[in-house]
Amino acid sequence: MHDFEIQTDEEILQLSLENPMYFEVLVDRYQKAFLRKSKYILKNEKDAEDVVQDTFVKIYTAGKSFQKQSDANFSSWAYTILINTCFSAYAKQKRDKNFTSVLDAELMDLLPNGFEVEMKRKTDFDEVLSYISKLPDIFKEVAKKFYIEGNSGKEIADSLDISENVVRTRLHRARNELKRDLRKGR
Repeated sequence: MHDFEIQTDEEILQLSLENPMYFEVLVDRYQKAFLRKSKYILKNEKDAEDVVQDTFVKIYTAGKSFQKQSDANFSSWAYTILINTCFSAYAKQKRDKNFTSVLDAELMDLLPNGFEVEMKRKTDFDEVLSYISKLPDIFKEVAKKFYIEGNSGKEIADSLDISENVVRTRLHRARNELKRDLRKGR
């Protein structure tokens, strides 16, 4: 018998590879957050639900290849799959001309000039993820929780045991770092 509350996501993923019913624990842990994030990106509940379902299928089928690393745990790996799946759906919606929503203005400001045009053709969020991953650790965690996981300032403050003012300051500094890095990369 397993006590799932004390087991890590990585341990449960490994168990689910031998017994698929354990994967439901990961679905229970992540479904609400994944839905919230995908709705934020896609602005459409039905498409968000489809993306979340596709994401869980991709996570399960890629589970054997998952390797925990010092800077990438199950959560960041799973969110990367979710974000990529969201942007694939976004690209499909743009091709189908049924989607008129735009990305968060602050997030678009972080992307290099011409990226929106490129996004229409390729729609690749990996660039933003790679820039966030290069931030100093003190800013990286806050930026990841805000931009990737969709947490509010209060949620971030509570999870990191810091004040909301510190969260705002770190986000501001992270944006400045990202803008500086993006200018260098052009």
